[in-house]
Amino acid sequence: MKKLTLALSIAIVAGLSSTAAFADQAGGYSNDMLTSFTLTDAGSGNFDFSFSGPSDSGSGVFATSLTGTAGEYMITGMSGTVDGAAITSLFPAGTFPVEFGGGDNLLFNPGVIDPGDALASYLDLSGVSFEVAGGTDYNLYYGQFVTGDPVDVYDLLTPTPATDPAPAPEPESLTLLGTGMLALLGAAAMRRRQQAVAV
Repeated sequence: MKKLTLALSIAIVAGLSSTAAFADQAGGYSNDMLTSFTLTDAGSGNFDFSFSGPSDSGSGVFATSLTGTAGEYMITGMSGTVDGAAITSLFPAGTFPVEFGGGDNLLFNPGVIDPGDALASYLDLSGVSFEVAGGTDYNLYYGQFVTGDPVDVYDLLTPTPATDPAPAPEPESLTLLGTGMLALLGAAAMRRRQQAVAV
């Protein structure tokens, strides 16, 4: 009986120890340093754009309004595709990615080419943030791809998914397991008493 009680106690402790909480593992961001970005004034506050990089490509139209500063526009709408997925929404300025100050959704035309840069800067470091069908969020910006690198480039920032933590048993499952173990212990004790009385 002592061996059975010891075995059941070990099983209960092992079951309880497997319920330790698992921390969510936060995702990060992946970058695609773009090799091309073009912008064409289509008139009436609209600008056609296209970009491509090693992993991603896209094209579409920015709808804009003047901000009051010469050559500076606020992107108020966006349509097109990224990697074949339709652009579904433009995030309000300052909302994504929060860790990097959020996109300010500003566009500059004419773009400026700084010494050492290969492409004109039509966007700034905060860039423009949007979502495509399927729920993927993007931030398209122009700035340093590597901190300290004097050359600015266009980059497409995408969040990487968080890894799912291992599932933990529900408290009800543990209660059921414990109740079952206690029932087994009770049945074993009753059997031992009945055997002792019969002798």
